[in-house]
Amino acid sequence: GERVKRARAEHPETPYADLLARALDYRRWHTFALELVSHDGTSAPLTRKRYGELSGGEKSVALHLPLFAAANAQYSSGFPWAPRLIALDEAFAGIDETGRPELLALTVAFDLDLFLTGYDLWVTERAVPAVAHYDLLHDRASQTVSALLVLWRGGELVEGELAERELAALAP
Repeated sequence: GERVKRARAEHPETPYADLLARALDYRRWHTFALELVSHDGTSAPLTRKRYGELSGGEKSVALHLPLFAAANAQYSSGFPWAPRLIALDEAFAGIDETGRPELLALTVAFDLDLFLTGYDLWVTERAVPAVAHYDLLHDRASQTVSALLVLWRGGELVEGELAERELAALAP
């Protein structure tokens, strides 16, 4: 409220939609300072230059970690029953087999629910207690798409009708 009033007083000629966009753009009044911690325990600010020197997987982790931490901080201020959902397209692209379990364990620790899309994406990590996968198959010849539901229960895959019954039983 106060930001909008102040912006209106400082720029009375500016259209209201532009004032709102300017006053509510968090990038103007809130910044994040990211530190990159090396394997040896030393840390340094994550600058554009340093980010550019990282490998593809390191870049992906450097982006996902702050995203998950920020989502956790934001969602923690909400109602306890509110969803804690993050949607990621081409999730974890470029992250190696060591980094993926660590990031997934972090989402479990932060109690985040993920909606993921990606090529060859299977979240079958011991740190993740349960996942519902829909594996899509596109048949170009018949111009159809079929879906197979597969449930991961922290160590076991269940598919087909049994998976559908188990998932339906979880619904209120």
